[in-house]
Amino acid sequence: MRFFGGWGFKSDIVNASDWVKQSYAGGVPMGADLAPMPSDGKGTAPVFVVWAVKDPTSANLDRIQIIKGWTQNGQSFEKVYDVAWSDGREPDKWTGRVPAIQSTVDIEKATYTNSVGWAELKAVWTDPEFDSSQHAVYYARALEIPTPRWTLIQAVKSGLPPPDVVPLTGQERAWTSPIWYTPSADARKNAQAGTTVVDLKKKGAAALNEAQLKALIVGKAHWLRNNVTGEQFWQSFTAEGQTTVFRVGSDATMPSGYGNVARDGYQGTTSPYKIEGGKLITFVSQDPYAFTFYKLGDTYYAARGNEFGYANYEIIPDPKIAINPLDEILNQVSVTLGLTEQQRQQALPILKQQLMELAALKKDVSLSAVRKVERLREIAGDIEEKLKPLLNSEQEDKFQALREQLRRRLIEKMASKAADDVDADIKAWFSGKSVK
Repeated sequence: MRFFGGWGFKSDIVNASDWVKQSYAGGVPMGADLAPMPSDGKGTAPVFVVWAVKDPTSANLDRIQIIKGWTQNGQSFEKVYDVAWSDGREPDKWTGRVPAIQSTVDIEKATYTNSVGWAELKAVWTDPEFDSSQHAVYYARALEIPTPRWTLIQAVKSGLPPPDVVPLTGQERAWTSPIWYTPSADARKNAQAGTTVVDLKKKGAAALNEAQLKALIVGKAHWLRNNVTGEQFWQSFTAEGQTTVFRVGSDATMPSGYGNVARDGYQGTTSPYKIEGGKLITFVSQDPYAFTFYKLGDTYYAARGNEFGYANYEIIPDPKIAINPLDEILNQVSVTLGLTEQQRQQALPILKQQLMELAALKKDVSLSAVRKVERLREIAGDIEEKLKPLLNSEQEDKFQALREQLRRRLIEKMASKAADDVDADIKAWFSGKSVK
């Protein structure tokens, strides 16, 4: 693998016969620090050149990913970007993720073929979410196509059943050293200011004592907001010492040290908590994290012990989306289609009527699966006729894509009689995310 970072690489540099020489001349290799951002305005985000070639005795390549890590107000984050991939696959329109490559593994024989994947991958990638005021780090990794895991190979050779406690296949990978970005003193001046415990105390905030904290937390549930990311979530605390975080989407920006909250919330998985020494102690696996709560006026703030003195969390009133799901859907439609306020007001009664019809269709046990699919098509056609006159041509194209996505999902569910998930897919129509 080769990995370079700079500020002015051309998008076609990897096609040049001397691209390695050009990359050294115009940037830095892996393991180095990016040069300071140019002050002449040329290059407002770092550009990376990455190249990988397969091991001649191993599997073809599936994809190259660039992993970005960054920090803000005491929290650390990471995000994985697919930047080069094989076999002409198309990234998901909502998430940008490239779908999994086909597996050629023969489980019975513990073999695979190189009929999928490519021998070489290369790309030029620019960070689409770069913030010059934040410290950041980047590295690249190349993933092979799926191959038999060594435990499967040993089981087949021994004539024994493969172990059921580990995967039967895996994707071997190679990774580069990182490239680091350090903001200048001037760039740091533009950083979004966070709220620190010191700030709160200067304004007269006081930390809750143990009795006050128990009264606030035990047996209660609250909406909270991470003021760094803006993400809102709902967390319940049972009187028996168990807590669950809900309403976190799979694409939410989550700081490190939280575990898989999207999965755990969806499955209703709880974890223990306790109040000790005037702090709320929660656990990720077996690792404890302590929160200290402060009250300023009528507002409660919380500082997590590993976030370097920042009070990044705030208890908030129930957000409007939790009170009126129709408003949530309309907001999502408005953002996706770019509706004006006049269009929003005209669309509201149409969407409300369709939701009522879909809810009634879900509950109707007298219809067969086939008839439900037919009725679904009728409802979809009706809303299309009513909304189409309100939209311009660009909005209409976006709406068609959204409608078709929902129609396919609902048909699949109804055909398999899995209609209990229909209401969640109504929302997924507009958001493209799981909202269950």
